[in-house]
Amino acid sequence: MLRRWNSLLWSLRAWNYRLRVEPRQTRYLLGHLQAGETVIEISGGNGASTYWLGRAVGPRGRVIAFMQDANTARRLRGCSALCAPSVTVENLNLFSSVSPSLVGSASRSTDRSADDAVPQITPIAAAHEPGITTLDQYLRDQPRLAVNVLRFDNVGHELEILRGARRTITQQRPRILFASPPSDALTALHDHVFEFLARHGYHGYFFAAEGHEDIRLFDVERHRADPSLPGYVRNFLFLPAPRSRQLAA
Repeated sequence: MLRRWNSLLWSLRAWNYRLRVEPRQTRYLLGHLQAGETVIEISGGNGASTYWLGRAVGPRGRVIAFMQDANTARRLRGCSALCAPSVTVENLNLFSSVSPSLVGSASRSTDRSADDAVPQITPIAAAHEPGITTLDQYLRDQPRLAVNVLRFDNVGHELEILRGARRTITQQRPRILFASPPSDALTALHDHVFEFLARHGYHGYFFAAEGHEDIRLFDVERHRADPSLPGYVRNFLFLPAPRSRQLAA
């Protein structure tokens, strides 16, 4: 009975997310994801977007959702077992290294290039925190899994996740979407995320009121100034070149 109630709440949150919270990104995902595809989702939210990802890829697809909160992960496992068998929920934090020293401080990796050396926003380590891995390490144990979409949602350490997914990004070329909350610190990091993806052969877009806009038109002063204004931007899409122009349509 509790599991069914949680599943009902999950669907209600999902519809609120689709209609009010993230209508543009949800519309894009439902319009561009195909049945049978595999999506990696890294989320600090309540799993509302996971619901739509599971619906979009269907029973032949896969959604692997990395949830930072243990209670959310446990609840979503129960819901997915009941009504979304394509969804796998992992209570793991993804970073650029499996070293626990990355959590709670600016990370320092000896194998980074100079333009990667940017402090990241990371959660404080605690006894109840989930384990730490990299996406490349996680997928190494599943060699037959081909990733089509990589999606972040309000996690706050996007660059660290991308650094830990270099092999996946280079070899599998997934579409990459991420959303970021209102934050001066996150705004300051956007350029570094953009640069990282550009160096790895991706071209970016942002979700604007008029549709997709080229990332070269993104302006921090205009698009990140005030979350209450219609022109505020929080969603970004990066596609592997040269297919980016075709797939962004």
